[in-house]
Amino acid sequence: ENNEGEQVIMKSEEVSENVISSEQVPKKKNIKLFVMIAVLIVVIIGGAIATTMYLNDKKNEDIEREERIKEKDKKDDKKSDKAAEKISEEEMKEMLYADDNFVAVIDGVGITKDDYNIVYWMTYDSVKMYQQDGGDAWYNTQIDGEGITYGDYMKESTVNILKQYIVYENLAEEYEITVEESKIDEALADIKAYYGEDVAKQANSSEDALRLLVKRELLLGLVPEKMMSEGGAAYVSDEEILPEFENNYMRVQHILILADGTEESDAQALNKANEVIAKLDGGADFDSLIEEYNEDPGMTKGKYYTFTNGVMVEQFEEASKNLQIGEYTKEPVKTDYGYHVIKKYELTTDCEEFKNIKFEKAKPVITEIIETKFNESMIVQKEDAIKQNITELLKGFGIDTSIMPEDVAEADVTDEE
Repeated sequence: ENNEGEQVIMKSEEVSENVISSEQVPKKKNIKLFVMIAVLIVVIIGGAIATTMYLNDKKNEDIEREERIKEKDKKDDKKSDKAAEKISEEEMKEMLYADDNFVAVIDGVGITKDDYNIVYWMTYDSVKMYQQDGGDAWYNTQIDGEGITYGDYMKESTVNILKQYIVYENLAEEYEITVEESKIDEALADIKAYYGEDVAKQANSSEDALRLLVKRELLLGLVPEKMMSEGGAAYVSDEEILPEFENNYMRVQHILILADGTEESDAQALNKANEVIAKLDGGADFDSLIEEYNEDPGMTKGKYYTFTNGVMVEQFEEASKNLQIGEYTKEPVKTDYGYHVIKKYELTTDCEEFKNIKFEKAKPVITEIIETKFNESMIVQKEDAIKQNITELLKGFGIDTSIMPEDVAEADVTDEE
């Protein structure tokens, strides 16, 4: 223990001697050496910090680049997986008969009885006005010029609508489109306001199936919209169609004073229209005068008519063409409706007409994509179950599917005899 203690003391003494000897170095030289060392330390530390910052920035850039690549690969893999996982007809049959609720399978998507019923009911509702064509035998009556009975038409239409829904649904998944629940709620409320709260019951279906139908209907608009957006398969820029729009369209507001064709009514309407023009000459606001005088329910404050050749009555169109932007007609324009005071405005792309032109340009591409997907679509069905289901549905609609046109004809002959 003492030896270890001595060694420690000796080392301490050696250190002390070294410290003392270093203090004996001349101060000038010591300061110069200190400055050099300090500068060297600053340079080394500064370089290390700069290097660290550069490496960190580069590392962050590399991480961001890797993330972008991963995200792209993930999307590409998703598309590849989607293409690779295209289900075979045999697999769809297995899927169909593995679930008692399914009456059909389309491209790997199961169609329940409720799903089928709501679409069939929708199809029936669109053609039921033609029941008088065949009377009691309406269901089995041939549609004029179509070579198909109303019954077969409804069945085919139901299948085609369901196939279309699945095509759009798959495209929506591919394009990462989601439907807002609030939008579904709004559309559902409109349907129930029109058909009644018990619309699902009328179709012998369910609320879930009705909601799904509404969602699929909304996708019919959202998918083409996505295709037409920048980077989409059917993208059309504003610049491409602006010349056509500007050369063929006009944007106006008007104030209509109605006249019923009698001399008295005509004179009153003309006086009122001149009164409007006098107020405009005095600096009145056109929107305010719309609120005060206008009798066209389609034209309200802040609204405009954007139209092309042949849409409006001739006198209205010609008067609009002859105006410059910001001008209004100095004399009332007479049409069969009465007298108009028209003001012309600069065109804006924020209108339905512009969107319609853009859609017409994009339509061929959209149609080709949809038709290709539709034609490639596969369906397997439980034919007997569907036939029985349709019979039950039509019975609920009050239609006897067993009555044939010849039965009705024979009955008519018997009655005459």
